[in-house]
Amino acid sequence: MLLAALVAVAGTGATAPSPAAGSDGAGDRPNVITIVTDDQDDLLFTPELMPKTFGLFDEGATRLTNFTIVTPLCCPSRAAQLTGQYGHNNGVLANDPGYPALREPDNVLPAWLQNAGYETARVGRFLNGYREAGRAAQASPGWDHWVGLMALHYRDYKLSTDGVTETYRGNGKRSYVTRTLGHNARRLVREMAAGDKPFYLQIDELAPHSDHLAEGSCAKSALPGPGLLAPVRDLRLPARPAKERDVSDKPSYIRSLPRVDAQARAAVQQRMRCRAASLREIDRSVGKLTALLDELGIAENTILIYYSDNGFFSGQHRLLKSKGLPYEESIQVPALIDVPPAVLGAEPEASTDLPLANIDLVPTILDLADAEPCLPDGRCRRLDGRSMLPALRDPRSWDPERPLLIEVDQRNGLAGGTLACTWSGVRVGSEVYVEYERVAPVGSRKCRPTDEAEHYRLDRDPHQRHNLWPPADEDDAADQARLEATLERLRDCSGASCS
Repeated sequence: MLLAALVAVAGTGATAPSPAAGSDGAGDRPNVITIVTDDQDDLLFTPELMPKTFGLFDEGATRLTNFTIVTPLCCPSRAAQLTGQYGHNNGVLANDPGYPALREPDNVLPAWLQNAGYETARVGRFLNGYREAGRAAQASPGWDHWVGLMALHYRDYKLSTDGVTETYRGNGKRSYVTRTLGHNARRLVREMAAGDKPFYLQIDELAPHSDHLAEGSCAKSALPGPGLLAPVRDLRLPARPAKERDVSDKPSYIRSLPRVDAQARAAVQQRMRCRAASLREIDRSVGKLTALLDELGIAENTILIYYSDNGFFSGQHRLLKSKGLPYEESIQVPALIDVPPAVLGAEPEASTDLPLANIDLVPTILDLADAEPCLPDGRCRRLDGRSMLPALRDPRSWDPERPLLIEVDQRNGLAGGTLACTWSGVRVGSEVYVEYERVAPVGSRKCRPTDEAEHYRLDRDPHQRHNLWPPADEDDAADQARLEATLERLRDCSGASCS
């Protein structure tokens, strides 16, 4: 069985034979489309805001309600989705230097799919540091088609289409970045569906990421599409997460933050409206894409995956605008997978709360494609994640207490408003335990050593308001010793040892 072969490759690191492109049965394998939003949190994933995306649930998609981003920053999250590995194995643990730190950049998912007979295409933004590596206009290894967004702007930006650069300017509907990316994605689907190979398409959206050039009412925030801000003006920031009055039990970088006053709260609410409005255009794009799949008659043989590269803070824990920290708002993201019953071999569940993660996406896609994480020269990656298909077919086959490592190491420079430079932790069942090595004081970008930690029981404290570290009694001490041992085991895990 393919799944057994994947586990063997992941656990031993041995090379494995891989099928030749265009091998028998390639036409019977499903197409796969992955849509990745940027900085979308659960507060901005609702049926009111994204009705067409939520319509996928009515058609059989499964909502992944316990989906963890193991390194919750843009670049390392995307690196995990290329490799199926934790950052300590693929080399990318921060946005800086980003892509230049990626080990074996040619030994990645699209190249493995090419080797298995798939046609591959990517549309949208790519890993931080790719432009600095001097290849912004060219496709990275493994992609047959490449439409690259060369700057993180909603207006006045450049796209590189297979090496040909085109500039988009102005406030017209057709020049808005989400519409341009959506148009290109649908064009590529039409072209690839007309061929004789299955295809893999990845759409890396910009929304709802901030644009530092945005002006007006959404200055330096996400820029909504034409006429889309008005429908979400009544959106309100939930009161409970933003009113964490007592942070005396939090690490020093949180304790030094000011309370969320009325002025800050108003700014957060306006930013949320702008971010929400930018997602309306993505929802429109999802609707057009699924309609095209129906029109082409390939919907029943096409898997859709939707998730965000990381979450985002909107006042919780006094964090007004950031990510990259080990709180639920940052590491837990909206996610769904739509596998038609004919492909899954079972009726999909409406939702699952089993512990799944972004490192599981690559093994899942390979499982669907009947492919292996190997290049023609025999080089293979040891996958740290696991195919999600067994969990979707039979939830009893998946460990509900599966431990997941979470980690960040920003030793070269802090991203955005994050103040924790280096940390690692585990999320096991309803518990989260994190150890900090370096943090930066408020107002400084310089990291300093620390030995602080956090421990939360999410079943009793879902908003993570009561830090149980240092332990107050023997039970807490025993729990933390157990979690610390799990963390030590996972810090340097690779392949099967990560399970």
